[in-house]
Amino acid sequence: MDGKRAAGRALFGGSFNPPHVGHLRLAIEVAETLRPLADSVELMPCAAPPHKVVSGLLPFDLRAAMVEACLDGRPGLSCNRMEAGRPGLSYTWDTLQACREETPERPLFFILGNPDYALLPHWHRGLELPELCQLVVVPRGEGSEKNFLAATESMWPGARACEPVLPGSRRMRLPGGG
Repeated sequence: MDGKRAAGRALFGGSFNPPHVGHLRLAIEVAETLRPLADSVELMPCAAPPHKVVSGLLPFDLRAAMVEACLDGRPGLSCNRMEAGRPGLSYTWDTLQACREETPERPLFFILGNPDYALLPHWHRGLELPELCQLVVVPRGEGSEKNFLAATESMWPGARACEPVLPGSRRMRLPGGG
């Protein structure tokens, strides 16, 4: 590959129950922002979310079809149906590990909002996610940067600020991970 590093892939998971304009706008913004680092953003509907009541969840195929309809004709955005064939609860760790095995040569980015980022200690292997990917934390609401820094310091006391790769962003180096 001419000695160049493969372009990365960015994953945006969620129940998408149903997908809405906020999901689409976020995917477009992140795709545009990450373009120098990742050539795609894959929206990944969660088959069996461990944190949501399944009785209110639309069928997976319907949610995935709605995501595909939202993304139709938008370059660099796609729906990844990987979760459809996986048994049991859908844990982000398992999904990212499967993606890492699928394309080990490509950098992997996982997109999540600032509120979810702060909850990583409560996720299945949440604090280990940086071993598999680079986290892309999207600000939401007032005080997002302050909350991001406080959450990072709490979860990874050895984290340190480093030179941002993308203009207008903040970049943290986490101990042992991305």
